[in-house]
Amino acid sequence: MEDTTLLFASVHSGCSWLDEHIKSFVEKYSPNVIFVKDLVCFVDSKAALYQVCDGQRFNTNNFVVPLKHPNSLINVYPNDDALTRKNCLSRIIEYWVAKRPETILKTHVPITIPLDLDYAEYIEYSLAEADSFELCQSMEANGDKEPSARDWWILKPAMTDCGYGIRIFSTMTDLVRYLESVESDERDSPPIDGDQVPSSLLREFVAQKYLTSIPLVNGKKFHVRAYVLAIGRLQVFVYQELLALIASEIYRQPWDNPTSRSSLTNSSLQPEDIQSDSTRSFWSSIPDDILPGDWKEDVFRQICQISAEIFRAASQAATGGLVLLPGCFELFALDFLIDTRGSVWLLEVLQSPLVRLLERSLQIFGRFVEKHPLSSNSQRRGSRVIST
Repeated sequence: MEDTTLLFASVHSGCSWLDEHIKSFVEKYSPNVIFVKDLVCFVDSKAALYQVCDGQRFNTNNFVVPLKHPNSLINVYPNDDALTRKNCLSRIIEYWVAKRPETILKTHVPITIPLDLDYAEYIEYSLAEADSFELCQSMEANGDKEPSARDWWILKPAMTDCGYGIRIFSTMTDLVRYLESVESDERDSPPIDGDQVPSSLLREFVAQKYLTSIPLVNGKKFHVRAYVLAIGRLQVFVYQELLALIASEIYRQPWDNPTSRSSLTNSSLQPEDIQSDSTRSFWSSIPDDILPGDWKEDVFRQICQISAEIFRAASQAATGGLVLLPGCFELFALDFLIDTRGSVWLLEVLQSPLVRLLERSLQIFGRFVEKHPLSSNSQRRGSRVIST
């Protein structure tokens, strides 16, 4: 009788020591695994095939195997940019809200406007092309208001994460000043190294309404990260073990000229000596009394509803949506902010979340895999199925 448990696996996540952790998980559930460099030559094999590639550097060749082999898996979807590029995500949401005005995304995603901002002198043309009437109207009205009475916005590069290139602004003057600083850096900076962001990535942005009425933890801002696993065409699981990412400095409102470590919660912005402390368990480390009632359970319920809807929107988009293939799966991180009313707001979706950077994230990732072995039909524990 043919041994159907034979598995050929190619694991190249882009981080060698993370590869070893992934291989150990694979070996635990498939002891007959054989690790190979490339799976293309095994397309005609009757064995199962499993491919882990670098989610930020894959190409069409990676999908030859899942398209030709009926019993194969790859850890990325072909067009996950629909979710992970902030400008693409904002358009997906805009179209979905127009199509379904009753959607939860209408009231649980901050107003987000995609912008192409090349040079400061062309900013008015860029804003006009972006159909950003609400943003322009807000900035114009803000000029006549005291800073504390203004609407504030946060500018995020569409193609970067980890907090790079983010600025908080309220007026056209603020926006122009930031673009001029980018141009100056482009002229005067030394060659780009691994710790800098090429200015070419700081051209496509989103301007997102900045939420100022938020609960704090010991005076510091925090946001919630949920790990979400998408499988095939389409099952989606939200892992119940949420993370809280906490800023390293006491929170100051945007009109008080805060530092980035006060207003931004990205762990990559924190000093190395406190990074591990800035990432905590949402359920056990965030005080229960910062909001009334059983608010944590309600937050998780909202996260599940929002996550389900954003994947539906991306997968059903007429153009530029998430391309669903049966042999694909992918782990995403969804970041949420909670306001003082207990409402949850989706901020962004991250591709291939950087579990390799933080020990706590790696531990959670490991437990997630333990409870979601893709080769197993056992019931998924500790998570909630939100879309099928």
